[in-house]
Amino acid sequence: MWMIWGRGFERISAATGTQRAPDKMGPVSDPEAVVDSRGRVHGVDGLRVVDASIFPTMPRANTNIPTIAAAEFIAASMQNETHER
Repeated sequence: MWMIWGRGFERISAATGTQRAPDKMGPVSDPEAVVDSRGRVHGVDGLRVVDASIFPTMPRANTNIPTIAAAEFIAASMQNETHER
């Protein structure tokens, strides 16, 4: 967005999007938590959330690598649950 400032133009940038975790990971006792550490949605059987929205706090850098790591961890836990049955 460009704004007129004094005699010239100045480039103004603003953050777009939310910098909070809408599907926060945490224990059932946390009223703001939506999923547990394995991505399982509290109170809903068979539903998981595996993306950057589950991070309790957003990283200050790109979320690509942390999201891949979380997905790999949760996928491994899903495989372990399948083998335990």
